[in-house]
Amino acid sequence: MHLSLVLALLLASAQDDAFNKARKAYSNCIVDAMTEHLDKDASKAEFEAAAQQKCMAQSNKYKAIVVKSEMELDASKTEAEEYAREEIAAVISAWVDSYMDYKNTKTRPTKER
Repeated sequence: MHLSLVLALLLASAQDDAFNKARKAYSNCIVDAMTEHLDKDASKAEFEAAAQQKCMAQSNKYKAIVVKSEMELDASKTEAEEYAREEIAAVISAWVDSYMDYKNTKTRPTKER
């Protein structure tokens, strides 16, 4: 195997690791907010607003990594930013959609490792 191929594979692996760490950090922040709001018997809307505010730093970091990754795949900055916004929206939406299920079953989400 050529050195450049090995280097490219190592860089891709490191990039995937950074991407996954940022995604997990964002998701786990939302889990913390959800657990806190489930314990307070808060409404779905209260949870959503609090999660977006509480997890802004993690969301921004994840967004930056998504944008960078998309641009490295030859997306324009505009396309990359739009895709990143969609990714962020999908993550929060999935958690907000599941809030009432956790509330109704009196269960709690778990963090990713």
